[in-house]
Amino acid sequence: MSAAALPGIRPRVLLHIVAAGLRGHRRRSLVTMFVMSLACLVVVDTSGRTDATRRTLLAALEAPALRVVRIVDRAGSAGLSAATVEQLRALGSVEWAIGLGQVGPIGRNATLAASRGGFGADAVGVRAYVGDLFGGPLLRLASGRRPEIGEAVVGAAAARALGLADGFGTVEDDRQAQVAVVGVVEADRGVEGLDAYALVRGGPGTAVTELLVLLRTSRDVEPFVARLGDFVPSREGPLGIERAAELAALTEALAADAGALDAAVLWGALATTAALVAALRFGAVDERRREFGLRRSQGATRSTIGAIVVLESAILGGIGVVLGAAVGAALVVVQTGLAPDPVLLAAVGWLLALAAVAGSVPAAVAAAWRDPVEVLRTI
Repeated sequence: MSAAALPGIRPRVLLHIVAAGLRGHRRRSLVTMFVMSLACLVVVDTSGRTDATRRTLLAALEAPALRVVRIVDRAGSAGLSAATVEQLRALGSVEWAIGLGQVGPIGRNATLAASRGGFGADAVGVRAYVGDLFGGPLLRLASGRRPEIGEAVVGAAAARALGLADGFGTVEDDRQAQVAVVGVVEADRGVEGLDAYALVRGGPGTAVTELLVLLRTSRDVEPFVARLGDFVPSREGPLGIERAAELAALTEALAADAGALDAAVLWGALATTAALVAALRFGAVDERRREFGLRRSQGATRSTIGAIVVLESAILGGIGVVLGAAVGAALVVVQTGLAPDPVLLAAVGWLLALAAVAGSVPAAVAAAWRDPVEVLRTI
């Protein structure tokens, strides 16, 4: 069957006609592909950068420092203890928890040969703790070993003040009580205040005045704070609660604003693409009115003429979308260092391709409903 034998046309013949039409009108075909590629490039680049920013912000929300909750028993009457710490550690939303006692007596290196005439810059605060000091990502044992009950580790700043670079020695307080130091601990952001203390491992009866709790995700912080009263033996004294909820809320708001901007750009690109494709296809249909008039006079149905116009637009749109998505994705990688989400690329591509098809429908209807006799008479 030849391409001109349109009645009862088969898909293979229809594709042959479409291919011939695209080759015969290369300039308009290239312009349509360029428009589609440019639209897809702009949307992929904007959406990709927005998505990369959103992913970066969400990753920052999960930083350990933003998941730490600090609870302070200001009056010392809340009844916090080692048992409270164990209760908190048993919660599924809690990744790590320790309890700290009051800042105890001032201590200094008992092995220094210098005169003991008072406590100066070489003195540090001593605090008891309960729980697994190294059970989370915020504290690391830089040297030495884990302490047994009654032994201590010192923060990096405290080690420098005490002259215990290797983490071994003895800390003596102003009441001449001595504690063996067996290691140096490094504290990350969120618990950096512990860097200046000598931390003595306490037993079950250790009095606790401060809790440091690391939640598994940033979304667990507020629910944990809301039910914190369930784990406090006494509610008579005021509890100070500190967490980075304000920063988390601000970051989520920024991510939401970025998403709103992203949607505005996408809808604008879809509308613009549909309008441009409509204008280009109307021009192409007008140029080919003699061709379509001949095909109608040979028996081609209106649906066949419309299918030719729409199929041409779908092919050009598909090629343009693939090229634009590839270039846009490369730009996103160069600008952000992160590859766009494949689902995002697919969604943008499908939407723009549909916009191209939708933009071609008016031109297809116009071509299909022209009177072939009138067309041939005016040419």
